[in-house]
Amino acid sequence: MSTLTQSTLTTVLCQSVADLRKVKVTDVEYINSSITYDEFFLRFLVPNRPCVFGPHITQDWRSVREWVTKDGRPNFNYLAQMFGSTVVPVADCRKIEYSAQPKSDMKLTEYLNYWQDIRQDPNSKDEKCLYLKDWHFTKTFPDYNAYTTPTYCASDWMNEYWDVKSSGADDYRFVYMGPKGSWTPFHADVFRSYSWSANICGRKRWLLFPPGQEDYLRDTLGNLVYDLTSRELHDENKYPHYRDACEPFEVIQGPGEVIFVPSGWHHQVFNIEDTISINHNWLNGCNVDLTWKFLQQELASVKASISDCIDMDNWDQQCQIIMKASTGIDYSEFLQLLWTVASTRLHQLHQFKKCHMESDMADGKCTIETLQVLAQKVTMESQTCERHLQSDEIKTTSTSEHSSSEMKILPDHPNPSPCAPGLKTLDVKSTTAPSGDTMFANQKKDLPQAKDKHKSALQLSESSNSAQKSFVWDWMYDLHRITEIVTLLLDNEDFCKIEKDKLCTDPQEFLTEISSALKNTP
Repeated sequence: MSTLTQSTLTTVLCQSVADLRKVKVTDVEYINSSITYDEFFLRFLVPNRPCVFGPHITQDWRSVREWVTKDGRPNFNYLAQMFGSTVVPVADCRKIEYSAQPKSDMKLTEYLNYWQDIRQDPNSKDEKCLYLKDWHFTKTFPDYNAYTTPTYCASDWMNEYWDVKSSGADDYRFVYMGPKGSWTPFHADVFRSYSWSANICGRKRWLLFPPGQEDYLRDTLGNLVYDLTSRELHDENKYPHYRDACEPFEVIQGPGEVIFVPSGWHHQVFNIEDTISINHNWLNGCNVDLTWKFLQQELASVKASISDCIDMDNWDQQCQIIMKASTGIDYSEFLQLLWTVASTRLHQLHQFKKCHMESDMADGKCTIETLQVLAQKVTMESQTCERHLQSDEIKTTSTSEHSSSEMKILPDHPNPSPCAPGLKTLDVKSTTAPSGDTMFANQKKDLPQAKDKHKSALQLSESSNSAQKSFVWDWMYDLHRITEIVTLLLDNEDFCKIEKDKLCTDPQEFLTEISSALKNTP
């Protein structure tokens, strides 16, 4: 994954996140060529601005090649052959239950047959409009490799945590499939997370509202409008503030394009053609404060709804239980998410120091000067890294998602080097030793080759270390943001009422550990 630079980290840490989000959004920018991760981070991720990437992001995906026919339609035969026996969740867009489209389970073959039938008779008066939603495809087929998470969206605390929590049994990675006319009601994403959505084929129409505008789209009882195209939205007696809302940002997303939906942006989505898409929900250090704000609002809502029971035993604990049942997470699990992510970053930072800090490592300190020197070395060593990352021993990506100077090292090795946590171990193949009589005869002849191989091994190792150094700024940013949120947790009255044995760790000790790791760092 691409990484932050020191200058970008300095920029965001010298300003408040609130100030960085004050940029007024006037349009949804279309990005038809590669930009650096730093540029996406500063222009879209931190300011919480939407954008759309062109098909250059998805052009090499297996799903784009195999799930789509030459004329750009869903490849029903392939999908049925490969995945037909799988049970998938299907929503009926023409029904409403508890302000949502009711779901049922179907075999994929059954759903594909339904889809093809209504395509052959578009004027059919079928009472149903079925939409395959929230299919955990990656969880079901982990080795299929249908797509690659866009580099810009790879810092994903949600799926990092749920992969650990459930050992891969649950995630927030989804496939959607639906005919023309299927749609998703007006909503904001789970935990006020970010989302990215890639069209494998077909086109979608998006209507997006910036955070805060949803307050004008509630009825007199405080309920959010279900369908933005509904006539009743214009009824001033039911929706008295609708006329105060801004016009939505409208996006027509084409085949292969990827939309980035920022945190807290409410949206409604329509399939205007037969469409297949892939979607992730995700959060990280840039929007974790918005998730915390959302959780506080959710708990306040729960407390208000059962305020008449405030005198019951363990009322505060019951409020947390109800919030988790309705929202999917409570305060103690939110701390556990932060702790899981921070523990990984602390381990990575510790290993980094252990491998690279020499004498400074005796007392576990990592000075600003040392890190700055290392950052300068990253630039100098990148040329060496570029020469050797073509080796069969490591996987690299150099696609149009990145600028020509960026590289991506995939953390997919089952036994990562202790000196490069999270990065692929570099294996250097040794030659087979000559046997018996030929050993000494060939020694002089093979010596230059052996020296070249030894030199190559050292260069490859240096390349790995160089790449690892560039991740330091990401780890430090994550830890800084987690420190800010845990501090807010400790100042929160409701969090402090949670019994300590319900928490995964002592938050004060947790903070101390992070502070120690970040001591004397930017």
